[in-house]
Amino acid sequence: NITLLSTPDKSSLCYNIKDEVSLHTYLDNYKHNITFLLNELFCFINKFKSYKFVHGNLHLHNIFLNPKTFLQKGHFYVIDFSNSYIIQKNNYKDKLFIENWDFFSLYISLKFFFKNDIKNLIYLENLILNYINIHDLKSLIHKYTESSKSSILIP
Repeated sequence: NITLLSTPDKSSLCYNIKDEVSLHTYLDNYKHNITFLLNELFCFINKFKSYKFVHGNLHLHNIFLNPKTFLQKGHFYVIDFSNSYIIQKNNYKDKLFIENWDFFSLYISLKFFFKNDIKNLIYLENLILNYINIHDLKSLIHKYTESSKSSILIP
Protein backbone atom coordinates (compact mmCIF):
# COMPACT_ATOMS: atom_id res chain seq x y z
CA ASN A 1 0.00 0.00 0.00
CA ILE A 2 2.20 2.82 -1.20
CA THR A 3 -0.51 5.09 -2.55
CA LEU A 4 -3.44 6.92 -1.07
CA LEU A 5 -6.99 5.97 -1.86
CA SER A 6 -7.87 7.49 -5.20
CA THR A 7 -10.86 8.08 -7.42
CA PRO A 8 -10.51 8.13 -11.19
CA ASP A 9 -12.33 10.87 -13.02
CA LYS A 10 -12.75 11.38 -16.79
CA SER A 11 -9.37 13.05 -17.21
CA SER A 12 -7.81 13.03 -13.77
CA LEU A 13 -7.13 11.04 -10.65
CA CYS A 14 -8.18 12.46 -7.27
CA TYR A 15 -6.34 11.29 -4.16
CA ASN A 16 -7.96 11.18 -0.74
CA ILE A 17 -5.55 13.09 1.51
CA LYS A 18 -8.00 13.66 4.38
CA ASP A 19 -5.56 12.79 7.19
CA GLU A 20 -2.28 13.08 5.29
CA VAL A 21 0.02 15.97 4.48
CA SER A 22 2.82 16.25 1.97
CA LEU A 23 6.35 15.64 3.17
CA HIS A 24 7.05 19.31 2.43
CA THR A 25 4.19 20.42 4.71
CA TYR A 26 5.29 18.01 7.41
CA LEU A 27 8.88 19.25 7.34
CA ASP A 28 7.68 22.86 7.43
CA ASN A 29 5.51 22.27 10.48
CA TYR A 30 7.21 19.54 12.51
CA LYS A 31 10.82 20.19 13.42
CA HIS A 32 11.38 17.16 15.65
CA ASN A 33 12.38 13.60 14.73
CA ILE A 34 13.70 14.68 11.31
CA THR A 35 16.53 12.14 11.32
CA PHE A 36 14.04 9.37 12.14
CA LEU A 37 11.83 10.53 9.29
CA LEU A 38 14.74 10.64 6.83
CA ASN A 39 15.89 7.16 7.83
CA GLU A 40 12.39 5.74 7.43
CA LEU A 41 11.91 7.57 4.15
CA PHE A 42 15.08 6.24 2.56
CA CYS A 43 14.32 2.71 3.80
CA PHE A 44 10.88 3.04 2.20
CA ILE A 45 12.41 4.11 -1.12
CA ASN A 46 14.95 1.30 -0.90
CA LYS A 47 12.06 -1.21 -0.90
CA PHE A 48 11.21 -0.10 -4.43
CA LYS A 49 14.35 -1.86 -5.69
CA SER A 50 13.14 -5.25 -4.50
CA TYR A 51 10.08 -4.81 -6.72
CA LYS A 52 12.16 -3.33 -9.57
CA PHE A 53 9.87 -0.31 -9.31
CA VAL A 54 10.99 3.19 -10.27
CA HIS A 55 8.67 6.04 -9.32
CA GLY A 56 10.53 8.43 -11.58
CA ASN A 57 9.52 11.71 -9.96
CA LEU A 58 9.95 11.61 -6.19
CA HIS A 59 10.02 14.92 -4.38
CA LEU A 60 8.63 16.56 -1.26
CA HIS A 61 5.23 17.31 -2.77
CA ASN A 62 4.28 13.81 -3.91
CA ILE A 63 5.13 11.87 -0.75
CA PHE A 64 2.51 11.98 1.99
CA LEU A 65 2.24 10.86 5.59
CA ASN A 66 -0.19 11.12 8.45
CA PRO A 67 1.38 13.47 11.02
CA LYS A 68 -0.76 12.05 13.84
CA THR A 69 0.30 8.42 13.34
CA PHE A 70 3.65 8.64 11.57
CA LEU A 71 5.86 8.14 14.61
CA GLN A 72 3.88 5.02 15.59
CA LYS A 73 3.25 3.51 12.15
CA GLY A 74 5.81 5.13 9.86
CA HIS A 75 3.71 4.89 6.68
CA PHE A 76 4.49 6.90 3.58
CA TYR A 77 2.27 7.23 0.54
CA VAL A 78 3.24 8.41 -2.92
CA ILE A 79 1.24 10.00 -5.70
CA ASP A 80 1.95 10.93 -9.33
CA PHE A 81 2.87 7.73 -11.10
CA SER A 82 3.09 9.36 -14.54
CA ASN A 83 6.84 8.60 -14.80
CA SER A 84 6.72 5.24 -13.01
CA TYR A 85 7.63 1.85 -14.40
CA ILE A 86 8.78 -1.63 -13.54
CA ILE A 87 12.28 -2.46 -14.72
CA GLN A 88 11.86 -5.40 -17.06
CA LYS A 89 15.52 -6.32 -17.59
CA ASN A 90 18.97 -5.44 -16.32
CA ASN A 91 20.58 -4.53 -19.62
CA TYR A 92 19.12 -1.07 -20.01
CA LYS A 93 21.02 2.03 -20.98
CA ASP A 94 22.48 4.06 -18.09
CA LYS A 95 21.86 1.56 -15.30
CA LEU A 96 23.38 3.89 -12.69
CA PHE A 97 20.91 6.64 -13.45
CA ILE A 98 17.81 4.44 -13.55
CA GLU A 99 18.57 2.37 -10.46
CA ASN A 100 19.32 5.42 -8.34
CA TRP A 101 16.92 7.99 -9.77
CA ASP A 102 14.32 7.81 -6.97
CA PHE A 103 16.97 8.29 -4.28
CA PHE A 104 18.61 11.04 -6.26
CA SER A 105 15.48 13.04 -7.12
CA LEU A 106 14.34 12.88 -3.50
CA TYR A 107 17.83 13.83 -2.32
CA ILE A 108 17.86 16.91 -4.57
CA SER A 109 14.42 17.94 -3.33
CA LEU A 110 15.48 17.53 0.31
CA LYS A 111 18.78 19.28 -0.34
CA PHE A 112 16.99 22.41 -1.52
CA PHE A 113 14.59 22.21 1.40
CA PHE A 114 17.40 21.96 3.97
CA LYS A 115 19.66 24.55 2.33
CA ASN A 116 19.47 26.78 5.43
CA ASP A 117 19.40 23.95 7.96
CA ILE A 118 23.01 22.84 8.25
CA LYS A 119 22.38 20.08 10.80
CA ASN A 120 19.80 18.27 8.66
CA LEU A 121 21.67 19.01 5.45
CA ILE A 122 24.79 17.30 6.82
CA TYR A 123 22.69 14.38 7.99
CA LEU A 124 21.12 14.09 4.53
CA GLU A 125 24.55 14.23 2.85
CA ASN A 126 25.74 11.33 5.00
CA LEU A 127 22.52 9.37 4.68
CA ILE A 128 22.47 9.37 0.89
CA LEU A 129 25.90 7.72 0.91
CA ASN A 130 24.31 4.62 2.46
CA TYR A 131 22.34 4.20 -0.76
CA ILE A 132 24.54 5.72 -3.48
CA ASN A 133 28.33 5.65 -3.27
CA ILE A 134 30.15 8.98 -3.53
CA HIS A 135 31.52 8.33 -7.02
CA ASP A 136 28.08 7.47 -8.39
CA LEU A 137 26.50 10.39 -6.57
CA LYS A 138 28.97 12.83 -8.12
CA SER A 139 28.29 11.28 -11.51
CA LEU A 140 24.53 11.70 -11.04
CA ILE A 141 24.98 15.31 -9.91
CA HIS A 142 27.08 16.00 -12.99
CA LYS A 143 24.49 14.43 -15.32
CA TYR A 144 21.66 16.24 -13.57
CA THR A 145 23.46 19.59 -13.70
CA GLU A 146 24.33 19.13 -17.36
CA SER A 147 20.82 18.08 -18.36
CA SER A 148 18.95 20.73 -16.38
CA LYS A 149 21.56 23.50 -16.44
CA SER A 150 20.67 24.10 -12.83
CA SER A 151 23.07 25.00 -10.10
CA ILE A 152 23.03 22.61 -7.18
CA LEU A 153 25.46 22.38 -4.36
CA ILE A 154 27.85 19.50 -4.76
CA PRO A 155 28.34 17.53 -1.54
